[in-house]
Order: sequence, then structure tokens, then C-alpha cells
Amino acid sequence: MNNQSTLTAVKSPTLLKRLHAASGDTQYGLLSGQIGSAILYYLLSKHTSDETLKEEGLALLDEISENITSIQKLGFGDGLAGIGWGVEWLVQNELLADTNTDDVLEDVDNTLYKAVIYTREKDTSLMTGMLGSIAYFLRRELSRNPGTHRFRRICHQECIVILTDCLYETLSGENGLLKDTPEPATENNFIINLGQVLTLMSSIIDINRPTVKAILRGSVKYAGEVLTGVLSLEASARPLNEHLNFLYLAICMLIAGKKRQDSLLQSQAIEYIGQLYTALPGDALSGQQLQLKKLSVLMLLYVHLPKNEYKEEMETLIRSLSAEDLPFLLYNGSGTLMLAEICLNDPLLIEDWHELIFLK
Repeated sequence: MNNQSTLTAVKSPTLLKRLHAASGDTQYGLLSGQIGSAILYYLLSKHTSDETLKEEGLALLDEISENITSIQKLGFGDGLAGIGWGVEWLVQNELLADTNTDDVLEDVDNTLYKAVIYTREKDTSLMTGMLGSIAYFLRRELSRNPGTHRFRRICHQECIVILTDCLYETLSGENGLLKDTPEPATENNFIINLGQVLTLMSSIIDINRPTVKAILRGSVKYAGEVLTGVLSLEASARPLNEHLNFLYLAICMLIAGKKRQDSLLQSQAIEYIGQLYTALPGDALSGQQLQLKKLSVLMLLYVHLPKNEYKEEMETLIRSLSAEDLPFLLYNGSGTLMLAEICLNDPLLIEDWHELIFLK
């Protein structure tokens, strides 16, 4: 492919040095560990046609495999669910060849299956709770390995059914989180979780359909009420961090609408997005984390609504952040810059960019 970037983040020696330095990291998780670094290596290799970067990614995967029995955490952000999801994501996006994930992830499947069967998860979040487990088992359910035993497929589906039932009860049960009248100042983490519910539930097509449909319907309704309430208030009084969360929620509504081919939901989401983006505070950003968060939200926005104004703002942020000393992380670090630049220069490299754009 031999793409030449117009910006600096992807090809800069500083970033490549950080990529190589990441190989010495003893963390193995998705957001701040070696599986996240491996994904970045493989993406950069495909973007630049540099096979040595793929070799670096494979070396990280080998190291993870050698140490996976020592990993105690189960969560998506820094545990087994995220590691397994990352391996399956690489295979399904045709970045990692000649890999049967039924063999590679057999122990991860068994460990996470037992966790679902024998424990009742109360945490709804993607990073540490049931959304992360749903993401793992849904990704595994989408695998197409030759000779997959039907009992393995049944186990994946069983976990998705159990987890979506639990999610429905937590969100819409007698004391569910969506039962209260939404307030514009709803907790930031809940707004992000709600967006992740929308994108994840809209990806489940033929498993536990009535429950998934009910979760999606209730979440869309609640999100619309939240955003309508937010837009009725004076934007200048709203911190940028909160504003970005609400914009993220509106973008997640758009993604759900596209996945479900719901033109009305798409139109509603686009209207929310337009109003929220116009009201974004124009003051200079303070702090790397806030700049990186804004870049992540703009990346997600540009992928689904490609406009020059979004692209130009992304380029400005990338140039500014490229001069900073950022940690090498898939989330909230130099990996975010790399993803943003590849997204701008090679948007068709992968289909679902939102799967790699994390907020918390």
C-alpha cells in the first residue's frame, strides 16, 4: 500500500521508538498493554506495507501467549476479555493470518465462561463489567474457524444470553438505571456506558432478540431524552469534558442507527450531533487527556460523517499532540495519534473504527 502520511504522527521516528519500547512493557491488556500495542503494529504494518512491524506485533503476541496463565484479571480493559477480543479482532480483520482462534483462545473461553455461569455481574461497564464480557463473546461468536464444535458455539451464545438478560435487568428492571427521569447532568461514566450499550447491542442480530431489542429501544429513548435536555441548557456553562461525552453519545446513536438500518434514528442522531458540535467550546484545551479525548471523539465523528471541518480540527490536534511526550497506549496515548492519522489517510483500512476508539 505504501501510504505516505501528510502529518507526522505515524511515520515519526519518535513514535516508532515508542512502539518498540512498548515491547518491554509487562502489562498485557488492551488499553495499556501488549495486546493493544500488537494491534497498533499490525495496523501500521498494513498501512505502510512494512512487514517488520508485523513481526514486532507477532513477537508481542508470542510473549502474551507464554504468560497468559499468569494473568488474573478478567476484564476487557486490562484482562483476559480484552486480550482474547484483541486476538480475535486481528484475525477477523485479516491482519493475523493462519490462526485458529478456537485453539488459541480455548483456555480464555473456559475461564470467562465459568465467570459468567457462576457469578452475577453488577458492573455494566465495558472496561470491567458485563459489556466487556458481551464484547468478547460476541466477537468469538463471529469467528469462522474451520471445524468449530457446535458446543463451543452454544457456550458463546449462552453467555451472550445470560449477560444480555443481566444487562436488561440492570438497565430496565424494577430498580433499573433507565427508570429514573434523565437529568442533563447525568454522571459522565454512565453517559459513556450508555453509548457503548448502543453500539454493542446494535451489533447483536440473532441472539436473545427480544431482550436485545428491548435494551436497544430503552437505551435509545433514554439517550434521546438526555440529549434533548442537554441541548435545552446554556452550552457555555458546560465543561468540555461533559460536552464531549454527550457528543460521543450522539455519535453512538448514529452508529446504532446505521447498524440497524434505522433512517429515523440516524436523522435524529445527526441533528443532535450538529447542535452539539456547533456548541463545542472554542477555548484552548488544557491538558493532554482532554486533547486526546477530543481527538478520539472527532475521529469517531469523521469516520461516520466525513467533513472537512472535522478533518482540519483533527489535524490541528495531531500536530499539537505529536510534540508532546505521550505514553504509548492504545487509549489516551500516542496510539490515539497513530489511529487518528491512519483514519484520516486510510479510512478504508478497517471497517468498524469505533471498535478501537475507547472513552472512559
